[in-house]
Amino acid sequence: MTADRCGVAAVAAHGLPGVGTRRGAAKRRSAAEWSELRRHVAHQRLGGVLARAIASGAIDASDEQARDAYALAMEEAATDLLLERALLRWSAVLESTAIPYRVLKGAALAHLVYPEPAVRSFGDVDLLVRSAELDAAVVAFTRAGLQRRSPELHPGFDRRFGKGVTFVDSDGWELDLHRTLAPGPFGLRVDDSGLFAAAPEWLTLGGRTLPCLAPTDMFLHACLHAVLGDAEPRWGALRDVVQLAHDRRVEPHEVITRARSWRVDAVVARAVSTAWTLLDVDADLELVRWAQSEQPTRRDEHLLAAYGSGRSYARLAAASLPEIPGWADRIRFAVWHANPRGRTRRPAQHIRRVIRAAAGKPVPR
Repeated sequence: MTADRCGVAAVAAHGLPGVGTRRGAAKRRSAAEWSELRRHVAHQRLGGVLARAIASGAIDASDEQARDAYALAMEEAATDLLLERALLRWSAVLESTAIPYRVLKGAALAHLVYPEPAVRSFGDVDLLVRSAELDAAVVAFTRAGLQRRSPELHPGFDRRFGKGVTFVDSDGWELDLHRTLAPGPFGLRVDDSGLFAAAPEWLTLGGRTLPCLAPTDMFLHACLHAVLGDAEPRWGALRDVVQLAHDRRVEPHEVITRARSWRVDAVVARAVSTAWTLLDVDADLELVRWAQSEQPTRRDEHLLAAYGSGRSYARLAAASLPEIPGWADRIRFAVWHANPRGRTRRPAQHIRRVIRAAAGKPVPR
């Protein structure tokens, strides 16, 4: 569970709907305490939130600390602007090849969901394409000069089983090209074709309009990212859950219905409950009452554990195997993990390792 290191929760909660002022939040910190707080705030990309909390008086700070917070906020804002320029370039690559896409997280949430973009900083660009068009998008970005961070496990693996592909450009900026909304077994459950069926929200940026997910899908993605994105939820991801839960465009019944149809209701319920608890949200919403009454199945508890503190690529791969529809694709998944690009002459031994891991049995080194 996310730890409230040095009072960073008070910063993360600031300005959210349904959140009051934290007790002790206004206490001025010593130089050492401030340094620790700033380090965690910078890691969580909450500089803009911290600067506004100080300006409003919610957090007491010396003049020097206030200037430090403002400088951090400016650094984050400068990064956001550079990433928005990258977003315009990279979305144009997809448009030039007539590949439909959706902008995820980052700039979409900053401009469409939060009261001001500066309180939702981000560190990369996320774009979603249909699974069937992932390979074409990879070719387009490669021709545009971007490089993959890691090679494909096997030809055809990414569009069938992966979350997507990560690219980096010559300046070090990162593009996450998604075909689904989460890694591992829960990502395989998402109906990615349905994400393009709903009418998009439109982001106006640099004189262009870019398509984003529909509000319900934005909320579901925020929940998946908060719980499955990192072993320990990031404060910014929990903020997204709270902010979107209060958005009038997000209809609770539609959220619950979609979550159940994707079989990610356990993830969504955990995201809402965790965000409400850790950020100390007072608002009594229908989604919160539903989340607090949900009981995950044994299978879902097992899958959620694979994303936790013992998280690894191998563990998520093993947990994914039963979620793959059809034995032919399950065999491909196991064989391609066991023998990526035909590198080993003993694939059977590696397949047995995957099967043992999927069964929760120890895997010999």
